[in-house]
Amino acid sequence: MGFLEKLLIGGAVAVVGTLAVKGSRELATAAKEEQRRRDSPPRFIAWLTQEDFSAMVDYVSSRSPRVIRATVSGLVVEITVRSNSGLTTWSAQLDFNDYGNPSGRYWIRTENDQSPVPKWFAEALREQMVQRLHQGHVQFN
Repeated sequence: MGFLEKLLIGGAVAVVGTLAVKGSRELATAAKEEQRRRDSPPRFIAWLTQEDFSAMVDYVSSRSPRVIRATVSGLVVEITVRSNSGLTTWSAQLDFNDYGNPSGRYWIRTENDQSPVPKWFAEALREQMVQRLHQGHVQFN
């Protein structure tokens, strides 16, 4: 192997190493920011109280025969979904905690990435929230 080939290989290894370090730093920063967002205490408002949010979850849950349970903790909804076959269940977490604000933004964590149910549920709940917030002329920036 000649000098030029060794130089090219060494340079490629250095570039890959630099990108890996930069990528891991970005992942760590993103994880810290997500934790900060998730740890923000919910700040409900007169136009959207905790009771309103829970009632909206119950309403959306009643519209889906596959959602067999929906529990609320702050601005986080945990749903249990019956599989298509009806033989098993799986769960998803719908996180509406936007740095403590019930803004309608959400993040989904699910055991079943193939199912449209968590996204459907989150979108239906978001629509309920946005309607309520618009009635009170509330905006979160």
